[in-house]
Amino acid sequence: MKGFIVAAMTTFAILSSSLAVAGVGHDEGKTTCYILKNNKLSQKGSCNYEVTMGSASTYGFTQYSFSMKGYKSIQASNELVFKTDKQGEPILNKSGSPIMLPNAISLNNKKAKTLYRYSNGLKVVPDQQTKKFETTTPKGVLSCMQTLDKSFEICAPFTDVSFGGV
Repeated sequence: MKGFIVAAMTTFAILSSSLAVAGVGHDEGKTTCYILKNNKLSQKGSCNYEVTMGSASTYGFTQYSFSMKGYKSIQASNELVFKTDKQGEPILNKSGSPIMLPNAISLNNKKAKTLYRYSNGLKVVPDQQTKKFETTTPKGVLSCMQTLDKSFEICAPFTDVSFGGV
C-alpha cells in the first residue's frame, strides 16, 4: 500500500493532463488516524479506510471514507478540475502543464483544506518544506484535511494516505 496512492494519483494526473483517458482505482487499508478539534489532538487510534480515485481528461478526484471507534463514517474528498477551452481540451500554461481551477475540498460535507503535520508534536509543516514531497515520500509526516473553521481535522501517515495538496 505504501506509495500506492501517491503513485496512482500521479499517474492519473499525468494521463489526464495529456490524454482523453478515464480511469478509476479503489483501495482499502488500515492505518493510524489522528483526530484534531480546534488544532488540538482529540483522539489517536487505529482506523480503516477506503479510497476511490479517478480521472478523465479534465477532472480528477480522491474520496476517502474512514471508520474509527467513536465516529460515524468520516468522509474526505478532493476534486480538481482543469481549465478548458471551448472544445473541452485542457488549457496549458507556458511550461506545458494544465492550468488547474481551485480544488473543491470537503471534510464531512464542509469546506476544507489540506495540510501536513509532523507526527511528533503535530506541528504544521511549513509550505516551503512540502514542496519536497513532490519528489520524495516524507517520513514522520501526516497528511491532513481540516475544515476551514478548524473545528475538525483528520490526519494519517503520508505513507498510507495522501489527501493531496502538494
